[in-house]
Amino acid sequence: MGGEDEEAEAIPHVQTEQGGNQTQPEAEDMAHERAEQVGNRTLPESEYRGSVDSRHVRGNLDEEPADPIYDGPHYDPRCEHSTLNFTVGMSFNSPEQFKEAVEEHSISIGADIKWTRSDKNKKHVECRQKCGWYIYGS
Repeated sequence: MGGEDEEAEAIPHVQTEQGGNQTQPEAEDMAHERAEQVGNRTLPESEYRGSVDSRHVRGNLDEEPADPIYDGPHYDPRCEHSTLNFTVGMSFNSPEQFKEAVEEHSISIGADIKWTRSDKNKKHVECRQKCGWYIYGS
């Protein structure tokens, strides 16, 4: 028994953020688990999975892009506009391209839209029938 007490005393204890005590190896294991949970993020299931522009999203969120320029979803004017899913953060080359994309999409699905706010850098569009659909670009 004396040997076990000596072993227990040899393992340093650390104070946790919650005020409890843990052995150094336990604290390191918990820190490693937290790092794995943060480092290996998984995206929740999305209705946009497999959409036209999902191929432009980086797979590993922890990697920094090689190029400092935005590396998120980007609008492709050659896409099939009837199946286009606009996503938060999608980029366009210009406000004019955004406007053209929205108009092409609305024509291809037969939607009646109105531009409720339109200035040099901000565009807001909504469904004319008050269906609740809208899109905002800036």
